[in-house]
Amino acid sequence: MSTQDPYGTSDQPHRTGSSASGSPGSQPSWQQQAPAAPQQGYQQPAPYQDAPPAQGGYPAYAGQGGYDRPAPKNGVGLAALILGILGLVGILVFGLGGLLGLVAVILGFIGVRRVKRGEATNRGAAITGIVLGLISVVLGIVVLIGLVFLGSKVSDCATYLQNGDQAGYQTCIENGLGAQGATN
Repeated sequence: MSTQDPYGTSDQPHRTGSSASGSPGSQPSWQQQAPAAPQQGYQQPAPYQDAPPAQGGYPAYAGQGGYDRPAPKNGVGLAALILGILGLVGILVFGLGGLLGLVAVILGFIGVRRVKRGEATNRGAAITGIVLGLISVVLGIVVLIGLVFLGSKVSDCATYLQNGDQAGYQTCIENGLGAQGATN
């Protein structure tokens, strides 16, 4: 009785082109019949315990028979959305909103590129992050210009306070900023 391994090959040597006796009527090895199936009483050991052998004695592997797509990489688009929102809120803090908005714009464009390549699925979140980031950058620039203008006016009027001229300071603030100065 010959034994057969799980891959369908026997323990007998393969023939190449002619029979062992060399007779001219023998079939070449590629025309020979396939090895006989194992006999009824013989059971092949299963190489993997969790998967029963499929047809032909080969083990069935998990994931076989379908295309497993990798999980989408949506983190960059989500980060762009979150930073865009935080950028709008951060406008209240000097310059922080503009910086967060700038990072949101950059991450948003990276997220849109990933969607185009099929690596991510959250195009809307990435685009929303870009839009909110741009708004944050623009508002951050406006706030920064306003603060620079305000700072320059206050520093001009501060010279009056350094000289001890309270009335001059109040007049400078009213004329320069269009607001009532603080009275003591």
